Amino acid sequence: GGIVIVCRSKRGRSAIDRIDKLLSAETFSFLSEEEKQSLLANVIEGDVACPNVGMSAEHTEKICSVMNITHVFHCAASVSFTQPLGDAAMSNITSSLQLQALTRQLKNKNAKFVHVSTAFVH
Repeated sequence: GGIVIVCRSKRGRSAIDRIDKLLSAETFSFLSEEEKQSLLANVIEGDVACPNVGMSAEHTEKICSVMNITHVFHCAASVSFTQPLGDAAMSNITSSLQLQALTRQLKNKNAKFVHVSTAFVH
């Protein structure tokens, strides 16, 4: 059970570092340090715009065949409205398609895919 977070590295910061910084924000002050550490233990490096969301074969196998995932929440997107159309499409359309494809591969064939609109990501 629990939560698995797929996050990409960015500007020299690892996925775990990025999520750790996010969890240190006031927004997550309701979580205990133990709960935050539990979340960090479930961070997987990936890129949602890539096939199998950029995860290693080992992580893809674990996610798709071992774990009983019930919901996939997609809330990664670009909120830059000045980037070239191709880049915006890769960030906001291809990533959704890749996560939908991953959801179809899950052991739990009743898993739900939930997309959070770009307007509410940032």
